[in-house]
Amino acid sequence: RIRKQVEDRVSKSAIKETTITLSADSMSLADVLKEIEKQTGNKFVDNRDEQQPGQKDPMLTIELVDEPFWPAIDGILDQAQVGLNLYGGEDALSILGRGSSDLPRTGRATYAGPFRFEPVEIHSERSLRQPGQTALRLHLEIAWEPRLRPIAIMQAAADVEATTDTGAKLAISQREDMPDVDVSRGTQAAELILPFSLPGRDAKKITKLHGKLHALVPGRQAKFQFENLAKAAGKTQQLGGVKVTLDAVRKNNAVWEVHMR
Repeated sequence: RIRKQVEDRVSKSAIKETTITLSADSMSLADVLKEIEKQTGNKFVDNRDEQQPGQKDPMLTIELVDEPFWPAIDGILDQAQVGLNLYGGEDALSILGRGSSDLPRTGRATYAGPFRFEPVEIHSERSLRQPGQTALRLHLEIAWEPRLRPIAIMQAAADVEATTDTGAKLAISQREDMPDVDVSRGTQAAELILPFSLPGRDAKKITKLHGKLHALVPGRQAKFQFENLAKAAGKTQQLGGVKVTLDAVRKNNAVWEVHMR
């Protein structure tokens, strides 16, 4: 019973946001990122040299006390004038050079625990042949701390609310559940497309977007190890709510087969 309580606490702590405490006066971006890795367990890969070889590392002045991970990172990247690639194919945040037309990251996102939400695109469609066929699609980028590694993200249509500057509510165009968000290995973000009915032409912007999504994330990783395989058949190991039974280990010509449940 005690073990289960401890395991539950470990699982819950794994999905909490990490925080950063850092006092730096003229510290290089590389050293700042190394310190953040130590404090949070979130890894970074600096790929700026691939774009601009020999570029000098910016020196930063930072004062953070228990600052949540994503707001701190957005502020640091803005000060260093660098960007972020969330689809680099690694379990790390990839640091890139920032384009001259790129907007600041600070003030463009909403944070919830270890997640960061930012609207990145909006598409409105009106058929000229069939005026009744209209659509508005909002592309929302959902980013997470690299250490988290979500398995799946689900968004129920009933949990989404949006309001325009005219005070009108935007209706979700498909009331049935939306498809699950595709989470690819080696990425730290996924895109969710919210389908709305197109508002009247007097609406200029969406002033409020509210919703609740569900994320399936691993609480922690556990290692199962069976010794002396010749005598391990039928043995069982249990960690938390997971039980592994080794049924058989046998050689099939040039292949070793391990049968387990």
